[in-house]
Amino acid sequence: MYTGHCYPGGPNATAAQATALALIDGQCDINSGETYTNNIEQAVQNGTEGLTMDDVDRALFNSLKQRFDLGLFDPKEAYDWPTRDDIGTDASMELALQVEKNGPSFSQFL
Repeated sequence: MYTGHCYPGGPNATAAQATALALIDGQCDINSGETYTNNIEQAVQNGTEGLTMDDVDRALFNSLKQRFDLGLFDPKEAYDWPTRDDIGTDASMELALQVEKNGPSFSQFL
């Protein structure tokens, strides 16, 4: 996250600093690696760059809210997921035709 980039902390920045600044200034709530996991506790305990548990709580809330909004915590049974057997059926072809007739068209935006 912070090595090899034009990070504001410069070449001597620590992972704890990068974590703190990303959460506070960058509002970067989702970590795609291990930088947060490995450094967030130390950054909060030391108050690195002013990081507090309130910052972590906000990031956690935002991260979980995104996942809930996407339905990632819904049970699989909550949706009628199509299977391979549904592809190319009369019902799927009828639905595709309805979407084509009633849905927005890219030509509308040209």
